[in-house]
Amino acid sequence: STVLAWMLAVVSVVGVAGASWVVYGVASGLRADGQAFALAVTMTRIMFPYIIFISLTTLAAGVLNTYGKFSLPAFAPVLLNIVFIVAAVFVAPHMKVPVYALAWAVIVGGVLQFVAQLPGLRKIDMVPL
Repeated sequence: STVLAWMLAVVSVVGVAGASWVVYGVASGLRADGQAFALAVTMTRIMFPYIIFISLTTLAAGVLNTYGKFSLPAFAPVLLNIVFIVAAVFVAPHMKVPVYALAWAVIVGGVLQFVAQLPGLRKIDMVPL
């Protein structure tokens, strides 16, 4: 898990640094609309670290499932959905660019998904270092 976390951190840093290339590669049509392209690049930079959290969440889920603990991995995605709803209903209306609330919700939801599985990992003495 430590090696995975470090590799994901490197990928995340590269992704954030090269966000404009990522957006261009995935949605090159946005290049014609400078404002949409800039918005997509900013949102990519905000959301790219989600790769770290969802990958560690998936690893934790695999470990928990191996030990017959299915409830926490099954519940974790619910947290992301709750964060999306809260961000859309309560946060977005108060932001200058409302869609950024959803981009930040991705990160918060990813962190919560991982953190929610830590008690289960602790019970089986498999907390990552």
